[in-house]
Amino acid sequence: MPLQLRRAVESDVNQLTDVFFSGFRKDGVMSRCFPEKPSVREFWINGLQRDLSDPDVHIVAIVDTDIAGSPIIAYANWVGPRAQPPKSSQNQNVPLYPDEGDDIPLAEFFFPHLKEQRAKNMEGRTCWYLAALVCHEGHQRRGAGGMLMRYGLEEAEKTKADIYLEASPPGVPVYKHFGFKEVDRVVVLDGDFTELMMLREYTG
Repeated sequence: MPLQLRRAVESDVNQLTDVFFSGFRKDGVMSRCFPEKPSVREFWINGLQRDLSDPDVHIVAIVDTDIAGSPIIAYANWVGPRAQPPKSSQNQNVPLYPDEGDDIPLAEFFFPHLKEQRAKNMEGRTCWYLAALVCHEGHQRRGAGGMLMRYGLEEAEKTKADIYLEASPPGVPVYKHFGFKEVDRVVVLDGDFTELMMLREYTG
């Protein structure tokens, strides 16, 4: 099977960042708040390095073994249930978005709002959180996203946990297919972009 799933390691951060920029290049919010420039790339790499050092975070990658070097074509960032935030998240100086984005007012509203709604919707639940799922634009519709989703579903099943995520418009049908339901939404860009907050409850 050419597509294989494995845990990401620190030496993967540049490839993971390449996938991030490729996958979100046409996203209405992310392309504005995380434009592809060196300072924003450094911001994303720093975040990946923090997450890779956190034992509660599972960054899993899909590699294509039919291509020389088995490059990463997609990845997901799964955050497992925990009693308290990791030390890195307790540091209020860790920003939610880079200062070098092209639409700071959008970022100032959008990302704190998502964080606030996430805390509200996950409160009192044993819950996995899908912080990111992104596929390189040249390798979409090959099944990588489904492989990454099934990894998280299996981990949640082991811990009898719900799963929470935020979905941009292209991802909504995929997440609905896997049993996620809308619990909230935020509309930005004069109504042109709707982000859904979605939950998949553990049913036993």
